[in-house]
Amino acid sequence: PDILDRVLRVVASAPTLTALTDDAEHALRLALTIIIELLSGTTAKQVAGVLKASDVSLILPLVALGSSGGSGHVALLALRILALLMEVPYMPDAFEDYVLAVFSTLASLLSSLADAEASLQPRICSLVTHVVSLFVSSHLERVASASAASRLESFSLAQWLHFVLEYTRALPSAELYIQVLSEVWLPIAEYLTGL
Repeated sequence: PDILDRVLRVVASAPTLTALTDDAEHALRLALTIIIELLSGTTAKQVAGVLKASDVSLILPLVALGSSGGSGHVALLALRILALLMEVPYMPDAFEDYVLAVFSTLASLLSSLADAEASLQPRICSLVTHVVSLFVSSHLERVASASAASRLESFSLAQWLHFVLEYTRALPSAELYIQVLSEVWLPIAEYLTGL
């Protein structure tokens, strides 16, 4: 936990994300790599014991760097952390706030990637598809149910499907298209047919 506290302070002290100096980016990449190492092989209970939702909120904006002209390396590391949290699955006390923040981050990322279709990097697309797949399989039903119960008014299933569709259309290769069909659209179709 002491190491995690120090590492998270490095993440929190990063200057404006679009204006990272080489030294700041290097420090941020090292901090994110350490977080990945700390999270690898942990259980949900262990993660919840050391990582708060506010800590995750420091990492989520870094995901957008892959689509905003920022550092693709930082974005990949942030996406890997998000994937690890989804794989565990991480459920903080303020779960609804957390999952809404993840939804908002992914929706924004999908929209940005769809808009930047000419410059999509296959390795970022592959990891984004994996993270979206984890979100769909772990949280989509829960988020849609909470939305229907008016606890998550900011979530719109139709809007989410739109973002995923636009992202799918923008993919630069047949391999990535097949990956998103099998990992994302198939679970979405299964969820929708079960309604």
